[in-house]
Amino acid sequence: MITPMLGSNVKSDYAGLIALLSHKLRNRELAEDLINQAYVETLDKLAAGRIRNPELLGGYVYRVAFNLFRNHRRRMDNRDELRAAPDTVEQLAGTMSPYEEVLAASLRRQVRQLLAELPVKRDREVLRRFYIEEDDKHTVCRELAITPRHFDRVLFRARRRIREMLDCRGLGREDLVRDGVDGGCPPRVWSLE
Repeated sequence: MITPMLGSNVKSDYAGLIALLSHKLRNRELAEDLINQAYVETLDKLAAGRIRNPELLGGYVYRVAFNLFRNHRRRMDNRDELRAAPDTVEQLAGTMSPYEEVLAASLRRQVRQLLAELPVKRDREVLRRFYIEEDDKHTVCRELAITPRHFDRVLFRARRRIREMLDCRGLGREDLVRDGVDGGCPPRVWSLE
């Protein structure tokens, strides 16, 4: 049952709650709808005796309205029409802009040139197989008849030699690789097409 004091609290709090929630949501109509629904739910709970302190009804209504807003936002974010088909996502992930294609081609050419200039054949083979062909470590070790520890040493030395070659030319990593394409490039960037 709504007492006269409670009715006056509702009147005095209503405009302030609308203003506060409108400011937060940046949508007055949605704020009004949520406050109205929050009052309905709050008064139902009050009538059922589930609210301990009716003097603080304004704050309770505000929290209920905010919870209603969160639920509204979840419903809006989970609409089927906002979801992309898996085929579309796959297609987007594999496409490169013309600039990225030119950058990738340039990077492939530079990597091929650096590999060709490495003085040790085993270094060229390990780098090519591991980074370009993306063979796993154990496959490369087995086919080149080297141990995993030896593979690590060869890889470390080969990468150091490449770095030294870049340093001798006055180039740094940023000169070879630009705009977010780094050592963790997708296979399409490193392939020798």
